[in-house]
Amino acid sequence: MPPRSAVRTNIVIFTILGFVVALLIHFIVLSSVRYNWLDNLAPDGSVVPMTMLLQLFAMFG
Repeated sequence: MPPRSAVRTNIVIFTILGFVVALLIHFIVLSSVRYNWLDNLAPDGSVVPMTMLLQLFAMFG
């Protein structure tokens, strides 16, 4: 079996590494109160009413 190209191997390794780093950054950002877009929390930690979120999406959507 012929050896694989070093360039091809590096492309695969760094592509996988890039995806892992991107997922890690996204999960770190999601764990912060300010940038967590999945929970309905305001920056001070209080719950934002769903009607306010729907109005915000209607304005920019």
